[in-house]
Amino acid sequence: GGTVELWIDDGSGTMVQAASATADDEGKARIRLDTRKGNAMPLGASSVSELSGRAFEVRVDGVTVATGNLPQM
Repeated sequence: GGTVELWIDDGSGTMVQAASATADDEGKARIRLDTRKGNAMPLGASSVSELSGRAFEVRVDGVTVATGNLPQM
């Protein structure tokens, strides 16, 4: 298990937690935000394009395991 978190730049350079999930015994976790089912976009964004190009991190139990930038839209 473990906690998997998605952190995204809030637009001012500060990383904020956008979503989290608990990994199963095999270490797999899925973070799924489905706006059709009423899930909100991260950081209160109204569209994916608002998050375009922002930095992100994936953390497992508080340790950063992946970084990058969201695709440009």
